[in-house]
This record gives sequence, structure tokens and C-alpha cells, in this order.
Amino acid sequence: MQRKTPLRTAMRELFEKHHLLSAPQILEMLREKGLEVNKTSVYRNLTAFLDEDFICQQSLGTDEFFYELQQDHHDHAQCTRCGKVEEVHCVTPELKDSGFQVRHHHLTFYGLCTTCQTK
Repeated sequence: MQRKTPLRTAMRELFEKHHLLSAPQILEMLREKGLEVNKTSVYRNLTAFLDEDFICQQSLGTDEFFYELQQDHHDHAQCTRCGKVEEVHCVTPELKDSGFQVRHHHLTFYGLCTTCQTK
């Protein structure tokens, strides 16, 4: 367990308030809060949070990674036109008789959101 620092505390608060944050978004939000942080420190803490299973990392079909709390499991639906990402109820079947213990998974559905369907 890493020691508690103002940066770690602020980053934890961001994850508790926001869903799917990229490292640049985190950096910008921290600076808006008045914290003087550098990109390396943000990435170092993201790595620590991943190691602690506090957050998980997703790509959502882009070159940029997004991070979210690893709790309240859900899947995602992403609009291929506008890029909007919504949380959806987990629809993945259990792997009951395989002997495999699932700890976490990522599933993203790609399609058109209701707004884009009407355009």
C-alpha cells in the first residue's frame, strides 16, 4: 500500500466522482483544483492504483487509455458516431463449470446512441 499523499487523495476523489477518466483529463482536473502536479506523478499513481486493484484500465477502441473504479461492475455501450460512452448492466454469462474464477472483465458494445439514431 502506498503512503497517502495529497495527490493520491485528490486522484481518489476524482475517481469517486467521475466515470472513465484519461490521464490528460486527470491532470487537467487536478490543476483546476490548484494542485501543481506533473504527468509522471499522475502516471506513477495510476500504475499504483492499477496494482492495488483500485482502478481498471480500458481502451474503448482508441489509442488513449481510460481509467475507472474497479467496483460496481458494469459494461459499456459506446456510440460509433459521437463517441458517447454509457454504463450498461453486465450481461456476461457466468463461467460456472469451467473452474475459471473471474476477477474482472471488460465488455464494450459498439453501436449508435439514441441521439445519433434520430439524426
